[in-house]
Amino acid sequence: MGNVDGKQLALPWSMASITMVYNPEILARAGWDTVPTTMEEFEQCLADVAALGEGIVPYGVSTKDDTCAGDFMPWLWTFGGAIFGEDGSVTINSEAAVECVKWYQDMLAKGYIAMDTGRSEARQMFAQGKMAFYDDAVVAKGQAVSNGVAPEDVVNVCSAMPRPVLNAGDQPQSTMWGHMLVIFDKSEYKEQAADLALTLVSDDVAMDYFTNNGMPPVTVSASEKEEVKNDAYLNGFLESTATARLEETARMTNASEVKSVITEELQAALLGQKTAEQAVADMESRLNAL
Repeated sequence: MGNVDGKQLALPWSMASITMVYNPEILARAGWDTVPTTMEEFEQCLADVAALGEGIVPYGVSTKDDTCAGDFMPWLWTFGGAIFGEDGSVTINSEAAVECVKWYQDMLAKGYIAMDTGRSEARQMFAQGKMAFYDDAVVAKGQAVSNGVAPEDVVNVCSAMPRPVLNAGDQPQSTMWGHMLVIFDKSEYKEQAADLALTLVSDDVAMDYFTNNGMPPVTVSASEKEEVKNDAYLNGFLESTATARLEETARMTNASEVKSVITEELQAALLGQKTAEQAVADMESRLNAL
């Protein structure tokens, strides 16, 4: 994080991954005392949650705005696909991508996911106990706390888990997430900026973030504190972060355009306007035209 071409250009302020978040209480009511680890188990768990009724959306995967493309990427990786190849060429038109889009279509047809759901809507529904799973970063804890859950009780209604894998033994996929602190070369206030950066990553401030938002500290001194090492909420994110990948558009100047293309084509497939094959083919042609 913050390292570009072998040079450390930024100081990490927060560092984790965007992974699956779930409500243990809802899963328990659906008969699940452990989280699903494979997609087969995940789909069965979603079916069991759906059977509860109660107005609960089983999985709040994003189906609108840029967060739709963001959620789609780790599922695409789970199926073995990618938007771009190592040489930068567009590789989205693949059997893996088609299968991933078909899986989305199947989830919608079964009522496990919903249209017009973005990250903000998912956070609100999850915090209100109306959603079993969604994708988020460690700040999900802050949403629960702001909705009246005591920090020490958050893990009972909001915990992190590795993304289910296609086949047992596969590596769980997640997207690297974090914030970086930098000082510009032309800044007139480098010393003051450095003081601010050191304050923001100090143990006192880091532990405040940790307690209220669940952000893992980035310094060795804070991360070695017993309350950090033994925190059940944080451990799920750290486990996922171990295999996290840089989001494919992270360093692109036209990232928003790329995400818009993916979102629009995925929505067309979900609305039945295009087949999965056509949506993926159109993703490729439109991305090549950017």
